[in-house]
Amino acid sequence: MQTDLKIIHILASAGSPASIEINDNMPCPLVTIGIPTFNQEKYISEAIESALAQHYPNLEVVVADDGSTDNTAPIASKYLSDPRFKYYRNPCNAGRVGNYKKLLYEFAGGEWYLNLDGDDFLVDTNFISTAIECISQNKQLVLFQSTHFREDNLGSRTLKTFPQTQLLTIVDGKDFLINYPEKMGVQHLGAVYNRKKAMEIDFYRSDTLRSDSESILRLALKGQVAFYNKPVGVWRDHGNNETWLLNEQTLSKEKAVFDAVAADASGIISPGVLKKWVKKVRGNIDLYYLDSYLARNTFPSNFKFLARHFHLRLAYFRLFFKHLYHGLFKNIPNKYHGRANNSSGYVSRA
Repeated sequence: MQTDLKIIHILASAGSPASIEINDNMPCPLVTIGIPTFNQEKYISEAIESALAQHYPNLEVVVADDGSTDNTAPIASKYLSDPRFKYYRNPCNAGRVGNYKKLLYEFAGGEWYLNLDGDDFLVDTNFISTAIECISQNKQLVLFQSTHFREDNLGSRTLKTFPQTQLLTIVDGKDFLINYPEKMGVQHLGAVYNRKKAMEIDFYRSDTLRSDSESILRLALKGQVAFYNKPVGVWRDHGNNETWLLNEQTLSKEKAVFDAVAADASGIISPGVLKKWVKKVRGNIDLYYLDSYLARNTFPSNFKFLARHFHLRLAYFRLFFKHLYHGLFKNIPNKYHGRANNSSGYVSRA
């Protein structure tokens, strides 16, 4: 299902400069960049430094260490000399989503919030300034959503593109939800959102891999969304991401999350539209995780799994031939095969 996107306001066209012009006199509410981490000594410095490199003047960077047993703590503590930086360590491991919640509800003090997982990093130093400039001019905004690069363990980056011709557009939250994921994406490290409104809707309520996506979509229903069609950070797909740990039972739980999102939207969007939307999103999840499963299992055993979940859709035929070619002609495992357990630590999902 695809719905025409109703654009409320175009702030910049595709031919505009790479970033929006920043007004020196704009309001500067406190923004928190929260960095949840667990055993990510290899990546945590880059995450912290990319957050502290933001040019925005009223910023706090808060690390929530979920009881790391590696060198994460001494590495993060080196940045305590910067007054914008705070470090907290949980006495007991709270888990991935539990740590997200502690950061947002207990450790953060900002009016606006960005979650940056400890193995990811920002590349646009004007990102927060751009977001707040847009927010200050549009009082109905609850979310400023951008895109990001995806980087594999070889350092190769790819960018998921969306069919917007505008660099920055504003849409009603219900239209943002209906057009997810084919026209507008939800990407955790690119989402600056209103912290108070997020807590009011029980943000991160589901202990699932897609707790971030379902929370952001529910929040969007509370106002308007600015979609910034520019990559502002890098999500590392290094083979330790939670995508690789899914099984069929977990997959069913992930898809059920969006039934709950539809229930929240039931008073705003018609039942027929919501039914089609849930079917679309469930199919998208199936395809996404099927691809990841095939990538980490050797040919031909992975095709038994594919056969059980195959649908008569062009995307499935493409996926089938992609992995068939890889198995028959490459005769080697995909680049992440066998790497899912090479290190401990939090694993993140785009």
